[in-house]
Amino acid sequence: MKCSSLATLNTIVFFLISLQSIITTTCYGRGTTGAPMLIIDDKSNIFDVTSYGAVGDGKTEASQGFLKAWGDVCGKENAIPTLLIPANQKFLLNPIVFNGRNCKSNAIHVQLQGTILAADNVEAWGDKRGGNWLRFSDVFGLIIDGGGRIDGRGEIWWRLFRALSFHNCSNLQLSGVHHVNSQKNHISLNGCNNVQLSHLTITAPEDSPNTDGVDVSYSTNGGRGYARKISYEDIILVDTRNPIIITHEYMNHHVLRADPTAPPPPPSSSDVEIRDVWFRRVNGTSSVRRAIYLDCGGAAGCTGVHLEDVHIVSSPTAIPPVGAVFAECNNAHGDSVSTTPPVGCLLP
Repeated sequence: MKCSSLATLNTIVFFLISLQSIITTTCYGRGTTGAPMLIIDDKSNIFDVTSYGAVGDGKTEASQGFLKAWGDVCGKENAIPTLLIPANQKFLLNPIVFNGRNCKSNAIHVQLQGTILAADNVEAWGDKRGGNWLRFSDVFGLIIDGGGRIDGRGEIWWRLFRALSFHNCSNLQLSGVHHVNSQKNHISLNGCNNVQLSHLTITAPEDSPNTDGVDVSYSTNGGRGYARKISYEDIILVDTRNPIIITHEYMNHHVLRADPTAPPPPPSSSDVEIRDVWFRRVNGTSSVRRAIYLDCGGAAGCTGVHLEDVHIVSSPTAIPPVGAVFAECNNAHGDSVSTTPPVGCLLP
């Protein structure tokens, strides 16, 4: 465990937060996942949702208890208040927004030790369908950790909701949380600045139509870091568009332009390093000719890209006919074994 006096420091590990005039002791330990976890010894700064009427039986809707606790968290000054979701309990929540616009502290800690569950019937969501399930909006210095679980029960929501959404949140740290069976994508970042995500476990069933882990939009200071040790195995393709694709370039469709009729700016390259990616036993048909596209044009490029027992052919039912499929690479390093179409464009 590592502790520091905030009377002389204006720094919290992982990101900068202005905390002048705060005198307390902040400690950082490690949760069961090995993720960093904020520990505050002052119990007066901990707001347990069960003290506000939230029942953790997995059956009783608990949104009001959470919002009451959040209200007191927001009213706390000169400290880092903690919203505690205790271990060994399951809290059923309908769509809920944690708004930080009126929060007084320069940082807020949410320690998720237990499980948050989505409702298991569409009627419970009323007219809020198509939005977000758990939403944090306008929260500065938000820290979420604790090793708990967010279970979206996504099989009935897949096309309706986003599980965990952050809007206009600066200096956000999310670590050590398990995301299971999300409705759409698991985590959405919109209009955020200076975000750190670490030690997250994201699980989706094999028949989920959308297994996006993190979607980022309208945000800054992102795109750095690495993606590594990723495996795609035992996949069947049926008339798939872009069956195997890695891309480092993203088109910004939302840049404001003086002339709305002008074409959008060229794609920008990512600084994310992609390394040690395996595609094994991938078989099926492609609805486009370019069945394998490894576009690693960013400064970091891609290394250790491996394809083994990959067999993709053109779709026999495509209209118009696809023609012979092919592979294309850009600054991608790796190898291929028993792969159709051949990937001769990989660099050593």
